[in-house]
Amino acid sequence: MDFNKLAQSPLDGLDDIAVRIKKIEVTLISIDNTLKQLAPVIALLKRFKLL
Repeated sequence: MDFNKLAQSPLDGLDDIAVRIKKIEVTLISIDNTLKQLAPVIALLKRFKLL
């Protein structure tokens, strides 16, 4: 992170940080949803001792 840029315009820097945090949040939600979708498949594989 460029601290000189942040010092010149702290609000712009905070906006960038907020956008990055939002992207991370969206990614984590996506991963969570994927795992929820895979849960029944994983349960079946365990039941048939394939995992």
